[in-house]
Parts: sequence; structure tokens; C-alpha cells
Amino acid sequence: MTGTLRLAAMVFSAAIVTSMGAAAQAQPRNLNAHAQAPGASDMEIRKMCYEQANKRWSSTNQDMQKVREFAYTTCAVDHGVRDP
Repeated sequence: MTGTLRLAAMVFSAAIVTSMGAAAQAQPRNLNAHAQAPGASDMEIRKMCYEQANKRWSSTNQDMQKVREFAYTTCAVDHGVRDP
């Protein structure tokens, strides 16, 4: 009887694993989770993100340039620019 229970447990586990894999593949993957607004070009988004980063970190201090660059890159990637 224990052999039957083991077999049933293995079949049940295999069914769950395969159903989870099928469900994961059935959902479409969206590579641009934060897609661009319709009609907005990459350059417009880059300008918007650059202005936003400059407003937030307006200092010309050398240390702030890295922070400003990070803020710009994060904004651009969030809005769908592939290689900011």
C-alpha cells in the first residue's frame, strides 16, 4: 500500500509542476513593462528625464553628477528607452 501512496504522491506532484509550467508559459511576457507613451520618441523621453534629473540634482558638484546620471538612467529605462 505504501508503494501505491508514493506513486500517487509522485503523480500528484508531477501534475502540479506541469500545470504551473503551462500557466507560466500561457501568460505573454511584456519586455517593455513601462512602455512609452504613444507618440513619444526616445529623444523626447531622454530630454524629459534629463530635465527631471537636472531639477532634482541641480548642483554642479562632481559628486552630484553620478547621482544625476543614475536618476536619468533610471527614468529613461522606466519609460522604455533600451540603451540610455
